[in-house]
Amino acid sequence: MVEGHQCHRVAAAHRKLLVGKSFQARSPNGRFKEGAAAINAKPLMRIEVHGKNLFYFFGGGDIPQNQQQQQPLQPEVVGTPVAAVAAAAAAAATTAATPDAPRRPSRAAAAAAAAAGEPAPAAASAAKGKGKGKRGLAAKEGAEEAAAVAAAVAEEEGGGDVVVMHVHFGMSGAFRTMELPGLPPTDTTRLELLHKGAGLVAHLSAMTVAHGGPAFYVTKAAALGQDPLREDADKEVLWAKVQKSKKPIGLVLMDQTLIAGVGNIYRAEILYKARVHPEAPAASISREQFDRIWWPISAGAIMGARAQP
Repeated sequence: MVEGHQCHRVAAAHRKLLVGKSFQARSPNGRFKEGAAAINAKPLMRIEVHGKNLFYFFGGGDIPQNQQQQQPLQPEVVGTPVAAVAAAAAAAATTAATPDAPRRPSRAAAAAAAAAGEPAPAAASAAKGKGKGKRGLAAKEGAEEAAAVAAAVAEEEGGGDVVVMHVHFGMSGAFRTMELPGLPPTDTTRLELLHKGAGLVAHLSAMTVAHGGPAFYVTKAAALGQDPLREDADKEVLWAKVQKSKKPIGLVLMDQTLIAGVGNIYRAEILYKARVHPEAPAASISREQFDRIWWPISAGAIMGARAQP
């Protein structure tokens, strides 16, 4: 499995080689045909990494300053989209339902509906006349929140012209750049990016390659946990969830909704260095043990990200 630090290495190389360029895009095996057409001739403006997930932003405004130089470690988080991600993540922990105030849909879910051109769940309920009193008010507020998140993200990224490509390599994917003429694509090559002027071509093979608008990114990123290689990583958020978890700590470290990027190999090394048994209940872990776990996660991942491909 391609782990988080390896994805950060890919992003660092691509910020240096690909960001700021427009490409002829095609899908050699036909499995990303619509996505290739959507990003064809659009400049690559930005790359974000959340654990084992990469997000490539095509089109939009100016290139963010942090994308104009190689930053293999803890890429700076800029702009409204990240703020929207934080808001969506916070909203995802919806309040418990009561007879007068039912559970409201998260901003992330509503933003996804907005990106797909569909009514938000709460808005749909209100449109059908099922919401009255406080329920109707909750539905209205949920729809307004969803619209605000989607609008803020789209505005920050340059309007509806932005296309975000999501990549998850899976067990053995790769996103290789080569000097022309390069190697021919294979049966697993979902995307080819060609730039004759720069004399380079890139081939992408991955388990997951999908595309959408800025709200698509908000939804995906909000569903992921803390990434130790991001500057916005907050170990206190993870600590709070560890204290409430009923899972063994070994499974917690593999849960990408709690901590993004750790795979089985790093999990074993982390727990060995921290002297914590993988089957120990997460809620039984002391703060001292947690700190011993967190430090190898960030330090070990950073060392892996610095390693040469």
